[in-house]
Amino acid sequence: MLPSAPVEGRAWSQTLAEVRAYSVHAFGQVADVTDREEIERFVAASAAALGGLDRVVNTMGGAAWRVLPEATTERWRGVRSHAVLGSVLLLAALLGKEHVAR
Repeated sequence: MLPSAPVEGRAWSQTLAEVRAYSVHAFGQVADVTDREEIERFVAASAAALGGLDRVVNTMGGAAWRVLPEATTERWRGVRSHAVLGSVLLLAALLGKEHVAR
């Protein structure tokens, strides 16, 4: 679980608790999905907490909830950063690392 800071809406910790209520071994931590070092720390912490990683569910994303003419270019760049850059950084942190189960 990798929400970007600041966490908005429903608390990620509540979602994590609900997942664990189904006897699922899960890990969560807040990290900036556009920061390579934070992603790498998250992957390492996840692998340590879960005993390695054999699957990753990536649900990064965001939106520029504005009337289209009012949405700024900077806002849309932020959406793209979360959706694309965050996903690429996560995959880069996972590929070739010792925490990936093979």
